[in-house]
Amino acid sequence: MRWTEEDFKAAAEGTQLKDRTLSACHDVLVKGVKAVDASAFHDVQPPHISRAIKRLGERLEEIRLVEQEAARSLRVSDAGVTVAEVFYKAAREAAQNLKGEGWIIREAVPGHVYEGTGVIKVGGYFVQDVGRVGVIHDMRNLESEPALSKRLEIRYSERVGEKARIQEIAPDRGTREIAR
Repeated sequence: MRWTEEDFKAAAEGTQLKDRTLSACHDVLVKGVKAVDASAFHDVQPPHISRAIKRLGERLEEIRLVEQEAARSLRVSDAGVTVAEVFYKAAREAAQNLKGEGWIIREAVPGHVYEGTGVIKVGGYFVQDVGRVGVIHDMRNLESEPALSKRLEIRYSERVGEKARIQEIAPDRGTREIAR
């Protein structure tokens, strides 16, 4: 079965697979190229492609389960519950499942800056790992779409209605120094 471009992007975004491996998997899953041909073209060993395809399939299944759970919750929820609340809860639960029960998730606060890696995106919400805690961001309040598996700085203004700025942190930058 061929994957759609959207399914592939969603599944690939949450992984840390190398670009060559992702390109080979894309050719196999989306374009229908034989794995042997993709292996030769992208210079990736067939077992690497096989493992990566399995990982992408598992990731896509996780995404679909979260979406199904959100849809199911929406159908059985009280009339007073909004779609945003259902997706907010689904994003929190999905991040909790990925990071472990003891992982604390807090809401983003105006005037604060958050540095860390994206964990998951669900229905307009983005959860970021900022150390021992996670921060959930309403993507309507962000100036651009945040990337998963990238270290990001998300800077919220104290002004009401102003969108938070997102900047990718260079791999060699490390953690921010505290001003003296």
